[in-house]
Amino acid sequence: AVPRGLGFVAASVVACCAVWAFPQLEQLALSERHWFEYLRLAMPQKGTPSLIVAESNEPEDVAFESIKQFKKRLSELSMAVKLNPAQARAQLRLATSFMTAFDHLQQSSDDPLSLSQLREAALAAQFESVADLREWLERAVGKNLKYLEAAGRHARRAVQLCPLQGQAYVILAELRFLDDLDPRQGSALLKQALLVRPQSAQVQLAVGRQQWLDGQIDESFESWRTAFHQDQSAQEQILTLLIGNVPAQLILDRLKPDLAALKRLESRYLNDQQPLPDYAVVARAYAEALRREITNPECDQPIDQLLAAASVYNRLQDAVEIEACLLRALEFDRTSFAARKMFGVFLLSQKRFAEASNHLNWCVRMSPQDRWLRGLAQQALAKNLRGPVDPAGLNRVQPATFENLAPERRERP
Repeated sequence: AVPRGLGFVAASVVACCAVWAFPQLEQLALSERHWFEYLRLAMPQKGTPSLIVAESNEPEDVAFESIKQFKKRLSELSMAVKLNPAQARAQLRLATSFMTAFDHLQQSSDDPLSLSQLREAALAAQFESVADLREWLERAVGKNLKYLEAAGRHARRAVQLCPLQGQAYVILAELRFLDDLDPRQGSALLKQALLVRPQSAQVQLAVGRQQWLDGQIDESFESWRTAFHQDQSAQEQILTLLIGNVPAQLILDRLKPDLAALKRLESRYLNDQQPLPDYAVVARAYAEALRREITNPECDQPIDQLLAAASVYNRLQDAVEIEACLLRALEFDRTSFAARKMFGVFLLSQKRFAEASNHLNWCVRMSPQDRWLRGLAQQALAKNLRGPVDPAGLNRVQPATFENLAPERRERP
């Protein structure tokens, strides 16, 4: 039997532990509530828009709503960290959020220096002491400096809690210049990030950026190629760094973009219908990839791929390749409405009125209520009957939409 005195001592110890543990557990429970609320706001469920767009859809309203949502996420995350500072993931997310806040505030400041520009300017200035550096930073970014300091604190805490978080090392490397003028320290942190997370897109992106600045061009492309095929966000950042700074052919050769990446790359070079100098190189690569896709056994929509390729060739004004793509599409399905409609409009733009009339009349029979299409068919027939005419009023076709090739208005006799 247990002595009565020993039992009393044991009960007292358990009671003391309970008195100490219950408030701690309650605090952790409250922290979890804020953490899961943050996750709900940051990662909305499928079918739920990530941003509640204002009813007016005005850019100012959308921007205001975006900032409002970000503040909600930051508030929940800050409370989660305050109640449970030992949660490594929350510490890292908070560090990342402060970095985002700095970037946003800098964009609307009088001197919109990005973090990379600020870091390069600070290192290039070769300040004699950290005190001189801090004085310059306070003049350069003002109150926004506190967000970088907060990001550094939380990233450092995240690494202390879990040394395997590669993104935390990346943040510390990017912010190392705030406290240390030796650029080698940042490289050491990136090596550590690469050691613990060699397949992380964000880590490879940061490593490649540093290699690029160090003049290690081949190594930087190797790092970026790894990131490029893993994460669309990293892909967009890499393209932003490279487009306009290196030849497009180098991007194609070194990064080996897949079909989806080529689509985004072609869109970036198209630049809202004001193509960049190397647009033709990228567009042809994308069109050729679309044509190759039809040989893929998993491709279940070969006609769509060919019509998309025809649209790209149309932007290049390559009539030979447009026709080749459309004829190949019709080989797959002679009854494809989209293919015959596009081919008819293309033939009309090429002044091949008899052939155009054949395809457009077929489309009219399939869609008799389409007045625009009927007008094109009548136009093709009239031009075919009249023979050679002045094509000055005939616009170049855009197979993707067909909207710019409106039927001619015919005056009543």
